Amino acid sequence: MKCRICGYQDADRVGRLMPYLDYAVSVYGCGNCGSRFVSRKPDAYERLHSDAASTYGKHHSAASDAKSVLENKAAGDFRQNLLETPKYKYVIEAIEGEDNIERILEMGCSTGVLGAYFVSRGYKYVGVDVSRTAVEMAKSSFGPHYYVPEELPSPDDRQYDAIYFVGTIGCVDDPLEFIRQALVKLRPGGMLLFNAPNVEACEKFDDIWLSGTMPPDLVNLFDRKIWERYFGGSAEVITMIETERPEKVFKKIVRKMVTGSSVPKAKVNLYTAGRAGGENEHKERSTDAVRLRYARGLLSGIYHRLLDTILALPLGNRYPSEFGEYIVMRKK
Repeated sequence: MKCRICGYQDADRVGRLMPYLDYAVSVYGCGNCGSRFVSRKPDAYERLHSDAASTYGKHHSAASDAKSVLENKAAGDFRQNLLETPKYKYVIEAIEGEDNIERILEMGCSTGVLGAYFVSRGYKYVGVDVSRTAVEMAKSSFGPHYYVPEELPSPDDRQYDAIYFVGTIGCVDDPLEFIRQALVKLRPGGMLLFNAPNVEACEKFDDIWLSGTMPPDLVNLFDRKIWERYFGGSAEVITMIETERPEKVFKKIVRKMVTGSSVPKAKVNLYTAGRAGGENEHKERSTDAVRLRYARGLLSGIYHRLLDTILALPLGNRYPSEFGEYIVMRKK
């Protein structure tokens, strides 16, 4: 099997994965770049975004929550809420830590939540996503800053100061070309920021895939050395690895002991989970409901930090986070 990531001709079949009751895939591992990948149908994301009861229902809910908060001029609360998600925290702090960033491009903007924050802070922001459904929701929620690729306006004579994507590089069919195109759009000295799914996180548990996100959403897992190897000539590359929360490691260890795999067994169908009345159903939320959800998030954070502190000593820092491979590329 040809590696979809680096083009190596002899990627091996690692095994078969059944992430949903009605969906199964073969997983391949590449001996050249160290990555793993699966195949999927080209229209997967549009189908997921079009069905609010699918696994992408949370994107719809997040856009509704963010819209409600911003309409009530609670930008400070919105920022604090975003910082609770590590991949958002990474991008926000990196961009706000630079003095010369004005123009921002987000590739894979989904329903526009993180982009809405940068718009509210006065940046010249543009977001792009392959799902027209997601883009239309972003526009209706946050304004005309979002595009599908074929409608993205041509840039003027200035390139972008910062480009970022969160949770996207593991979801595209040609990730190395995706990054090359991003670097083309970036000015010299500008920053490319993204996080990547870490193949080492599943290798630690001798599993073929990560437990957190399944195909057809996530289709690529990466070795941490790949970024310097392929992009060190055109950018200064810094890779940081976040360790997994001890609580999550403990749950994986227990699941591995009981079931033989840290990857959860399939329990639902791909597109029919959470139908009418289910937990993924898209609903408009009042400001009070959003604030209640925010308060619950703070209490949950306290609980997790306490549990992590208790478990940290026996588990240590031996386990990399599934999506905690953070990469900065500063264009030469």
